[in-house]
Amino acid sequence: MDDDLALVERFKTGDLAAFELLVKKYQRSVLNLVYRFTGDSSRAEDLTQEVFVRVYRALGGFEAKARFFTYLYKITLNLCLKEREREQRRRTYSLDDRQGDEDARPREIQDPSGSAEDQVARQDTARIVREAVMSLPEEQRTAVILHRFHGLTYEELAEVLDITLPAVKSRLHRAKLALRERLSDYVKPPPTREPPSVQTTDPTAAFSPTDPPYGQELDHS
Repeated sequence: MDDDLALVERFKTGDLAAFELLVKKYQRSVLNLVYRFTGDSSRAEDLTQEVFVRVYRALGGFEAKARFFTYLYKITLNLCLKEREREQRRRTYSLDDRQGDEDARPREIQDPSGSAEDQVARQDTARIVREAVMSLPEEQRTAVILHRFHGLTYEELAEVLDITLPAVKSRLHRAKLALRERLSDYVKPPPTREPPSVQTTDPTAAFSPTDPPYGQELDHS
């Protein structure tokens, strides 16, 4: 039995300290995942608390047929998707509208020389990539966020999303094609003299932040 499942079993016997250890281990990872979906740090903190409240209430019925982190990610994703649905109903304008407003400003990425300009450029490219990812269809967006920014393997994605391995590969492939098209103005194609093995195939690779919003992700393996 792995450490997480041992803590779950301790919690089932009434050991509240075991649940606190699970929260401590996964809170930052859940917070980062929620932030990837909402883009709002304050709302992400509130939703993260709600995730663990739901886990606390449901953990007594948890069966050790899957790893705890996949169970936790499923609850987190369901909450994120419901929150997005509520937000979309509240908003009177779409993401495309916001992008249209920004399109009025020059968005070409320059080649700055100073460190301050470097930071601004990195923030701008990170924003552009995030907008491109968030404009993907829901299923593709979720797969990209979990795989590219949270490091889940294809097998883990299949477990969390409750789909087959070929379906995971298909979603990620379609997402990469869509992102490559959306980011074509910002991603330079690799030089033809380079062998295919070293050419960049993931359009988010050059622009993904080196660290997630709330610090280093946890190793869930």
